[in-house]
Amino acid sequence: MESKIDLLCGYTCNNNCLFCFVKGRSQRDRTTEEVKSILNELKSDGCNLIFFNGGEPTIRSDFLELVRYAKAIGIQHVCVTSNGRMFYYKEFAKEVAQAGLELAIISIHGADSKTHDFLTQTPGSFAQTIQGMQNLIDAGVLVTSNTTIVKQNYKQLPRIISMLSKFKLGWKQFILVHPGGAAWQNFEMVVPTITEVTPYLHKALSMKSAVNVGVEGIPYCFMQGYESFVKESQTRKLVGLGFRIDDVPKSRKEEAKIKSPECSGCRYNDECEGVWRAYAERYGLGELKPVK
Repeated sequence: MESKIDLLCGYTCNNNCLFCFVKGRSQRDRTTEEVKSILNELKSDGCNLIFFNGGEPTIRSDFLELVRYAKAIGIQHVCVTSNGRMFYYKEFAKEVAQAGLELAIISIHGADSKTHDFLTQTPGSFAQTIQGMQNLIDAGVLVTSNTTIVKQNYKQLPRIISMLSKFKLGWKQFILVHPGGAAWQNFEMVVPTITEVTPYLHKALSMKSAVNVGVEGIPYCFMQGYESFVKESQTRKLVGLGFRIDDVPKSRKEEAKIKSPECSGCRYNDECEGVWRAYAERYGLGELKPVK
């Protein structure tokens, strides 16, 4: 698949996650015509793979229209990043598949409803997300999962891997929480240290069901023996609301993340991105240990 372009349609959402990176951003959602105009521009630039992102793009009344439009102008791969709740409604899942949606990245943040619903601050969201995943799969859409690692769920990682293995998922991604937005506001509550997370992450990755799994946001020095699981975000370009990043990996490495001076002597220095600057601001860089 080609370079991934994320198009933020707006910040409106039907969940209220305790770690939401865009929490507190107040820009109005893009109109239908604004989204179509950006799609036209991206297509003219050679875009052949688009991810509708948010907020929650599927709660837009024009979501089906936008999927159809993207396909109509020749964007071959039309995808969405979603909390999956709208796909709980089977007819909607079928309509989305018929409209041309190829792939859905569904966010699932716990092994059970108690954990997931607490993190989303939305009772019943776990049940809707789980059913939504299955409805999409049944409708012929390729589904992958996306789990944000926080204090409330890192001990559940083996259980989450086991639970997700029951679905026919193309990929399972585990992402250390990015301490921005609500996660910064709730830092003490939701952001664990990488040292705390690692034993449970390694246990999960050692399971037979840990197939087609990627890990994002964990430096290589914590992944010795598990290096093959390190898969940072594949987003190449991000079209935000009031901003645009044309080289997301470069921006992450040069602006959003940081390494220890000692990291220059690590065998993984060229590949490793380090940690989020906001993480280092609160926890420091002492955990990073160069691998000789």
